[in-house]
Amino acid sequence: MDTRTAASRIVFIIATCLIISPAAKADILFDNYNGSFLTSASPNWGCLVNGPDINCGSPHEQAIRFTVSSGGMYNGFYLTSVTVPLSLLDTWDCVPDPGHDVTVGVYTDVLGLPGSPVETADVTVSCTDPTDATASFNGTTVLDDGVTYWVVLVGNINSNHIWSYPDPPVDTGSRRYRYGDGTLWKAGADDPAVRVEGVPTGPVPVRVSTWGQIKSLYR
Repeated sequence: MDTRTAASRIVFIIATCLIISPAAKADILFDNYNGSFLTSASPNWGCLVNGPDINCGSPHEQAIRFTVSSGGMYNGFYLTSVTVPLSLLDTWDCVPDPGHDVTVGVYTDVLGLPGSPVETADVTVSCTDPTDATASFNGTTVLDDGVTYWVVLVGNINSNHIWSYPDPPVDTGSRRYRYGDGTLWKAGADDPAVRVEGVPTGPVPVRVSTWGQIKSLYR
């Protein structure tokens, strides 16, 4: 095998690996809690997510913004999942209703507020202790690198839930809430906990030094 043939095969193998390997594992695009969140043992452990037919309060939709940032490694990511810690609200005037789910969506950003949904999925939580609830997506929606989006939680029918804060709580000014669809978004204190994951849309760019090594085989 001559040097040129060997070099061509090396290029092919590297290119193949670069195309295949990113699909094997999702990257964390945003995570503000790393698995640690407040529970009902805390006096104020989360924010309300209530459906439009709630009979023990008013409808609440909650949102938190995040920006996709790969450091210039990728053009974007295929959205695969959003994980949030959720629990049923259990108080003397609000009996838990495990029969209705919560819609988890990723929305566009319009002038610093949630815009239109990019993709949504439903999650069901049946316990009063907060637990990680993962909304799985089809893996075809692309979140562009360097672009800001919102994770928005919307209750259905008379669902009544609490979206937990990270432990310890953080307040970056990124949270918004509103009383049902169509009302104005307002600023809320403390960020709810969320993790967003996705798969790169393309291969990792080959380092200059690697290309230099390949070219050296042709000399």
